[in-house]
Amino acid sequence: MAITWKYDAPAEGEISVAVVFTSDDPEMTHERGVNAVFDGDGNYDADATETRVEEVAMGVVNKIAVGAISPSQEVEETEKAVEEAAEAAEAAEAPAEEAPAEEAPAEEESSEKDGE
Repeated sequence: MAITWKYDAPAEGEISVAVVFTSDDPEMTHERGVNAVFDGDGNYDADATETRVEEVAMGVVNKIAVGAISPSQEVEETEKAVEEAAEAAEAAEAPAEEAPAEEAPAEEESSEKDGE
């Protein structure tokens, strides 16, 4: 099994990179965040981050080999994420429900009879 990966340098203020790992056997992709590496002055260290991503890739290979990460799991997780995003978008677009109007209190009937 060969695995490759792709990621971009972290955006300003970010401390991790989103890495897409691609396996050829089984044929699948797996995405996960990996902590970026910074030097003592807080500057992004591309070489050290690449080493860290390579280490994580070895773990991904092992997890694929033992079935902890599988193509069907990836599809299910992706479908669930898409469904949750659609529900969130739907909820954001839906008009706010109005609270029911408060009913005026009913007048109490007098239990006293005239002249008693």
